[in-house]
Amino acid sequence: DVVRGYWAATFRKLSETTVTPPELRKLLGLFANGQYMLLHTRHPKCPEAPPRPCVVLRQSATEDDVFQAMLALEHLKRDIEALPAEERRSLDSEMAGALPLIKSARDYAQAKVGDIV
Repeated sequence: DVVRGYWAATFRKLSETTVTPPELRKLLGLFANGQYMLLHTRHPKCPEAPPRPCVVLRQSATEDDVFQAMLALEHLKRDIEALPAEERRSLDSEMAGALPLIKSARDYAQAKVGDIV
């Protein structure tokens, strides 16, 4: 049950997020050529819970794409945890504050996967 909860919190459908249309446009610009998208958002069924990083995969994503998404996700989580508490709380109000961290995580994962392949 714990494992299922981890995967359900990690991988979501776009409809299982609270991303607004302007935020989605920015994210689509960041991940236009990719098979995944990183988000820092709440689950719509739990609006009182703090936002969490998660991954939205395209149906055509391969194992390599999932690997890259997981690298990016863990990098994003690490960067968020490293922020001072006040900055972390500011990320709770809107996803725009997380966009630089999301871009950094995407770039990190792309570079690491490029080194492996």
